[in-house]
Amino acid sequence: MFADIIFYTTGLYGYSKFIAFGTGLFSGSVTFIYILNEFENYLLTLILPDEK
Repeated sequence: MFADIIFYTTGLYGYSKFIAFGTGLFSGSVTFIYILNEFENYLLTLILPDEK
């Protein structure tokens, strides 16, 4: 997403809805997977506490 903003601002290419959609979809997917992973890890620490 930031690459899209930088490339557009510097004039490397004109605005493209397809590129904006692709970069937005990619960054949104990465963010969703990261949040899901953190949530799963949190739930696992609640269910399976460390036994020391």
